[in-house]
Amino acid sequence: MQQIEFRVESRHGPFTFKALVHSPVSLDQFHLAPLEFYARHGGEVPSLPHHELEITEPGNVFFEQRVLHVHPSRKNQYHLMVCYPQRIASHKDALGIFRTWCLGTVLTIVEEIDLNTILGECDNDHALMEKKLLQRFAIKIEE
Repeated sequence: MQQIEFRVESRHGPFTFKALVHSPVSLDQFHLAPLEFYARHGGEVPSLPHHELEITEPGNVFFEQRVLHVHPSRKNQYHLMVCYPQRIASHKDALGIFRTWCLGTVLTIVEEIDLNTILGECDNDHALMEKKLLQRFAIKIEE
């Protein structure tokens, strides 16, 4: 398990997000329920290898005040996971998903635009989404 972190800059100040990357080796180890979450929302249970992202920062109070793409872990309802119902095949993919999720979360907070809306405008092209967020809303990952 490895912790990852992104800091997102916006006109409304910076936001810091941290997550643990879990790499379950069996369906029993999934934090998000295979049938109730993945099959229902993503259409199928991910094959292994698969990775899941547990949000460690900001805390739960931050998420209780907003409607964001998070889902409680089936192992502990107070542990929030990034709501991503498709397979995340590698650690590199997990970094990319978390990066996009962080940017989309800030977009939702400061502009009240959902992550899926902007991704749809960009034909699910994450690099194009990042460019649009910078150009239109001055939202970017601090490098």
